[in-house]
Amino acid sequence: MMILPYDSLPKAKGLLSQMLSLSEEWDYSLKGLARINKESVDAVRTAVLELEKAGYVVREQTRASQGTFSQTSYTIYEEPHLDLPISENPITDNPTTDKPISDNPTQLNTNQENKKELNTDDIKDSSNLISSLNPCSCECGNVETSDEMRKDEKRNNKHNNYDYWKGQIQINLDYESLKIAYPYDLKLIDEIIEIMVETVMSNGDTIQIASNKYPHSVVKERFLNVDYGHVQYIIDCFKENAKLKEIKNIKQYLKAVIFNAPATIDSYYTAMVQHDMYGY
Repeated sequence: MMILPYDSLPKAKGLLSQMLSLSEEWDYSLKGLARINKESVDAVRTAVLELEKAGYVVREQTRASQGTFSQTSYTIYEEPHLDLPISENPITDNPTTDKPISDNPTQLNTNQENKKELNTDDIKDSSNLISSLNPCSCECGNVETSDEMRKDEKRNNKHNNYDYWKGQIQINLDYESLKIAYPYDLKLIDEIIEIMVETVMSNGDTIQIASNKYPHSVVKERFLNVDYGHVQYIIDCFKENAKLKEIKNIKQYLKAVIFNAPATIDSYYTAMVQHDMYGY
């Protein structure tokens, strides 16, 4: 992948790599980019402008039927296109504070050149998305209806997409911090994530947890509430029981511990403290 030669634009470099790696079926927002980069929306917007000045992003505003500006079309290149004119119209999203954004991030897949569509309505509306523009080879009678159908289709594809859920769960668990804190347990952490993704994406109405069956919706919600601290607890439980050789089916054991982690973590560590202090 082509990397920006400008050492003065470190944030823009990273943003370019992420934008180029988006697959066509993904919808994403400035908020999403801000969240996964742990930056403010204003910082992401500034990076996009820097990429535009460097020739990696070409921006063109389109007008609605009433003649007002409605959307901004972005073409993103691996190599600079400095021969193309730079739009004089600024990005019109409302400025935001430097507080990190907490909306759901977008997971990224390799793609060399993407053309995106940015809704420039109020940036506070989480529905503002940058979406892929796929040229239509047919004559579409109702453009608005077609756009809504495409959005619905993309939304459905996203929630049935392995990469989406794996990325979402990695963010919930603060995967990057886990890799630093547990460099020797990465295989176990990755296995935990795989089990979580597989379970969340299950098409079954119920999920078997130990000897019980639970509605898939209940298990999914519980798994999506698991965070960094819960993974620490899961790792501790696994190591403790592995030493005692009490684990017969690792996958089923981990699934049960993951499911029970939000409910049992406090009592587990309370018991450990009592044992250390009082010997029971």
